[in-house]
Amino acid sequence: MIKQEITAKIKKIIYFNAENNFSILALESKDKQKIVAKGNVGELRENQTITIKGYWVNHKKYGKQFQIEELQVPELDSTEELLVFLKLA
Repeated sequence: MIKQEITAKIKKIIYFNAENNFSILALESKDKQKIVAKGNVGELRENQTITIKGYWVNHKKYGKQFQIEELQVPELDSTEELLVFLKLA
């Protein structure tokens, strides 16, 4: 499988398990592509921008999903992102 890198904004946290940090996320990429991603990523926030590395898988029931192997949270690069972060913290 070819590992890919995607930078996207978390539109919705579909599922989060606090015991093992498994999450299913609805993301939107910079080019407005809608992505469902899953993996053990810890606690994240909606509207947070993340960079993920991993590969595409096809779930029997839920279809195409991005399996997260690595996650980075880029530094906040705008006043708007900082205000969203502080509002949600």
